[in-house]
Amino acid sequence: MKDATVKAGQVLGLCGNTGNSSAPHLHIECTEEGLGVQPMPLRDTWVFDEPDLTSERTGPWALLAGEGIPLEPVLIWPAPTKPDWYPPEWGEVSQAAMPAAQYQRWAKRAFDSRYRPGWVDAYEVGGQTFFSALYRWDDTRTPWISRHGLTAAECQAFFTERTGKGFRLSNLTLYVEAGRIRYACIFEKTAGPA
Repeated sequence: MKDATVKAGQVLGLCGNTGNSSAPHLHIECTEEGLGVQPMPLRDTWVFDEPDLTSERTGPWALLAGEGIPLEPVLIWPAPTKPDWYPPEWGEVSQAAMPAAQYQRWAKRAFDSRYRPGWVDAYEVGGQTFFSALYRWDDTRTPWISRHGLTAAECQAFFTERTGKGFRLSNLTLYVEAGRIRYACIFEKTAGPA
């Protein structure tokens, strides 16, 4: 409502819960001469200038301590700790189209954030191999092990060794890399047949 006067105790709107939200909430936007006004000071929230974001997620994340969200486009990380590769305790996170040469580095970032591989797939485009992977939050600390780049003989030997130690194959994919068939596999130590 343009040029509205607001008085203490006046009802501005009702709370609702739509879209990707965690609880009922109310959005109020204030503008002054066409510019946004940020009346709500935040804490435990980090912001980053969106144009400065790199694929490495490096850069000057800034903690909002009693400040409002800046008017320029920013990425927001609503947590007391500085952003990491993957936020804690999500059910699953995924990474797609990772070049084979970078796959291990991205996988380590998931592992360091306490995620374990749940599914992996690889494919070739124009002679280059790419990986897509889904990682699950490791709340149970189930023992697991994964390998990629295996020949058929290496995959069979690894299968025999792991199943002999109580592991079960949970994911297997084959793909072409440099014109040769390779295998990627994930094993988990859970009850059931090999």
